[in-house]
Amino acid sequence: MKQIVFFLCFILFSPVYGREYSEICSKEPDENGVLSFCTEGKTWNYVLFYLDGGDTHQEPYSYVVRGDSVIDDVAYKKFYYQKDGTERLAFMMREEGCKVYKRHLDKDEFLFFDFRRDDVGQVYCYPNGYGFINWMIHSIDEIMVNDNLFRRYCCYQEISETELDTIEIGEVGLVQKDYWVEGIGSAMYGIEADGLRIEPRLPGYTEYFVSCYMNGECLFTEDDFSKPSYTTSIQKLRCNDSREELLYDLQGRRLNGTPAKGIYIQNGRKMVAK
Repeated sequence: MKQIVFFLCFILFSPVYGREYSEICSKEPDENGVLSFCTEGKTWNYVLFYLDGGDTHQEPYSYVVRGDSVIDDVAYKKFYYQKDGTERLAFMMREEGCKVYKRHLDKDEFLFFDFRRDDVGQVYCYPNGYGFINWMIHSIDEIMVNDNLFRRYCCYQEISETELDTIEIGEVGLVQKDYWVEGIGSAMYGIEADGLRIEPRLPGYTEYFVSCYMNGECLFTEDDFSKPSYTTSIQKLRCNDSREELLYDLQGRRLNGTPAKGIYIQNGRKMVAK
């Protein structure tokens, strides 16, 4: 049933098909690199769905972070595409505070996503061969996944013939709901996303993000993108250059300072004050 839904979505939304995105904002990752894209050994798992002779096929593949590269005196981490026991260098990434940059081979780098952004409601328009892709941040909140606190950007996209100033969310079949998550990528493309510019995919082929692993443990799955909000919705949120100063209690409420005693959350991890 899920496969059928995916191909229907592909047909309805071509060249853009929609799932969801999510993201978190911190200046530095924690000691385990959970919030970083560029952590050695971190792995994103996918499934490719396609039709052949009327039959649906599924082929798993992955991206893994391994090794470093320096181009024009800029250091990058290398991301390898792995499938059927073979691999190739797919692209490179680097992080500068909350900003994440991506670079394909023999091409200039571009901004993957700026996790400091707080421009809720603003529409961005990008031309493609069919008109314009309009992209809007609808809300910002946080979710708890495997004891890690992630900031989530709820986004909407609409393809139109002209640039839009607003996106009417009630337009069924035209507007797609997406999420972005720092250290994970988008629900629609995961690590394969090329920032806000959505490129058309081959007809009949759908790549589907499944999970993200690190050190043999699952960090995030496709279902985590749409988890209930852990904290109250945050509007016009600005990323603090010192993430360590942002503290929460176990109910997701922000604290003014370190509690004298008890359990609290700092930088997405549970801490104990004795």
